[in-house]
Amino acid sequence: MNKCYNCGTELNDQNKTREHIPAKNLFAGYSEYYKKNLLTVPACRKCNEEFSKTDQQVRDAIGIMNEDDKKKDEATRKSVKSILRQPRGLERLHLDENDRVIGVDFSNEDMETHHIKNFKGLFFAEYGYPIGDDYEIKVIHEGDANNERFMKIAGEMTAYVTKEGEWKSSGHQDIFQYNIKSLEIGEGGIIRNGTDLKNAIGVVAVMKYHNELSPVVMAFKKEFVALVSRQSN
Repeated sequence: MNKCYNCGTELNDQNKTREHIPAKNLFAGYSEYYKKNLLTVPACRKCNEEFSKTDQQVRDAIGIMNEDDKKKDEATRKSVKSILRQPRGLERLHLDENDRVIGVDFSNEDMETHHIKNFKGLFFAEYGYPIGDDYEIKVIHEGDANNERFMKIAGEMTAYVTKEGEWKSSGHQDIFQYNIKSLEIGEGGIIRNGTDLKNAIGVVAVMKYHNELSPVVMAFKKEFVALVSRQSN
C-alpha cells in the first residue's frame, strides 16, 4: 500500500521515504551484523522527521541504563552528551552524596509517543495498511511501574501475545524484539488471535528494547471501548 504507516497520507515521489522500526540510533556502537534485516515501512517525509526527538529519548534511556556492557558504551557516550547539551539537562540528573549520577528523568510523554510510533510501524508491517482512527491506543510502559492495575494488565497481555509464538525481531534480537496479535472474542468469551481484523476488538503488541524496556501497546476499536463504558455505567 502506498500510504504513510503513521498518518495514512498518500505517498508520491516528492514525499515518500522509509522509516526504520525501531530507529537506527538504537544500534549505535553495534556492528553491521546487528543491523541485518531491519524492518522498514513507507513513511511521508513529515512523519519520518518529526520523531527524531522521541527516538533520541529512548536511545538516551538505553544508554543511561547500561551496566558495563561494552557494546553499549557508544550509546552511553552519546546519551550523556545529548542530555548535557539540552536546555536544563543538568536538572534531569539525580546525584548521590559523592555527586555521582544515580538517575535521570525522562519524559513519559516522549517515551509513550515513541512506543506508539513503533507500534504503528509493526501494525503496518503485519497487516499491510496503517491503523485507522477507529482505534483508541493505550500504552503501558516504564512510567507506569507503580500502578498495580496497569502492571497486571500488562502481564496478562504479554502472556497472551507471547503464548505459542516466538519473538520476532527487527535487526538483532538483542536490540529489538516484538510480538503482535489481534484480539477477538471467541466462544465462551475467550480472547483469541483472530484472522480477520473486521471481527477483532483490538490489537496488542509487546516490544523489547535491548531487553531493558518492555512496553505493551494496546489498540482497541472505539466502538468496543464505548460499549464497555456503557456497560460499566
